[in-house]
Amino acid sequence: MQQTEFPFLLPQGYLDSEGNTHQEGMMRLATAYDEIAPMRDPRVQRNPGYLVIILLARTIVKLGTLEQINTKVIEGLFSGDLVYLQDFYQRINKNGHSRLRVACPQIPKMWWTVKKAYPVKWEGPQLNASSDNVAVEKIELVHQGISKLGRFSG
Repeated sequence: MQQTEFPFLLPQGYLDSEGNTHQEGMMRLATAYDEIAPMRDPRVQRNPGYLVIILLARTIVKLGTLEQINTKVIEGLFSGDLVYLQDFYQRINKNGHSRLRVACPQIPKMWWTVKKAYPVKWEGPQLNASSDNVAVEKIELVHQGISKLGRFSG
């Protein structure tokens, strides 16, 4: 049976009006109607960028303990979470799964498949315009399996 709903964990989480953070959620695959119907929405006609807000509101079926997911919730997401969800939407709807291909800098020129991985920790660089240091990000994942795909050239 095909998987139609996919769990996710927001990097920052939605902060509701009571100060509660909601990070764990579930997104379903989009239907053709999900992508067509918003085109008639006046908000999309005025601003085509609003399409993603409606698409996410239609396809996110769970976010923490919120009773309802609507466009106001999606509008209230932190920018990093919105980018994460746009990428997640693309991955599950184009690939039918949420897996990512990853390369580890400690083991160069190797590709890995990580199954059902969720970020649990992220560290970003201290950006300094007057520095020539390389910006390095670290992400810690929990997963349900990892396998080596092989070497790549480059």
